[in-house]
Amino acid sequence: MKMVLPKRSNHVREVKMMEVIHVVSFEGEGTKENPARLINEYYSKEGTLLATKDEWLEREIEKAQK
Repeated sequence: MKMVLPKRSNHVREVKMMEVIHVVSFEGEGTKENPARLINEYYSKEGTLLATKDEWLEREIEKAQK
């Protein structure tokens, strides 16, 4: 399978396929201030947290930055 990069990615210098551990966690208290939600975390095989995806938190950060 050939990967086609979008035109906006002209500055990409390297792309690697790597194995990661994907963890889906249930977070939040079920309140308006901290709603119940699923978050995605990605870890290296050695256990280092590489990235977290929490869409609700990202929206809250965007609102605060406006």
